[in-house]
Amino acid sequence: MGNKVFRSFLLVLIVLLALAGCAAAEVLSLDGSREAAFTRRHLGREWSSLRQEAMVNYFSIVNGDLSAERLRRYAVYVDRSAEQYGLDPFVVAAVMIDRSGLDWLSKGDGEYGLMRIDWAENRSRIAKEDRRITEPRILMKPVLNVRMGAALMADRLTLSGKSYDELIARFYGRDGLSRSEAIERHYRNLAQDFQERVEARKGGN
Repeated sequence: MGNKVFRSFLLVLIVLLALAGCAAAEVLSLDGSREAAFTRRHLGREWSSLRQEAMVNYFSIVNGDLSAERLRRYAVYVDRSAEQYGLDPFVVAAVMIDRSGLDWLSKGDGEYGLMRIDWAENRSRIAKEDRRITEPRILMKPVLNVRMGAALMADRLTLSGKSYDELIARFYGRDGLSRSEAIERHYRNLAQDFQERVEARKGGN
């Protein structure tokens, strides 16, 4: 009887461990996932058009009210700003989607624009980066807002030990785990679309 109980216990334990492993596999790491590794192997300018295409496609799903030209400009702003500050562009894009829903007029609680930048908290850093930005109205201009958001993200990434997972948890994962998961989900969708485009190009060569 004792052996049967032990075997039953062992079987339950194995099942629970398997389920836990499946659940863990579904959690995307912005540092160590296959999607992240693939994206960061393809950050060169030769892949910029495909990165931007992936962003335009996903942005159009997130906010169907935006014109094709605005979608394109947002993708360009993100890609160029990420390159300037040494960031993964899809992390920048995912945060932007989560913070503002791609509404450049988004504001509240002292935060402004696509990246929902806190004016009071970051005013001195903003002035150091770009002296033209002297008030929130100017900060809300999309090209400036995305670039400034990327600059702040680069600072925060350094403070987070160069870990994107830590970055999101510390600075962007508001309202607990749900916000981090939302950002990770946006990242996964962008990165997977990009990977498909890259592989299609490689397959056609």
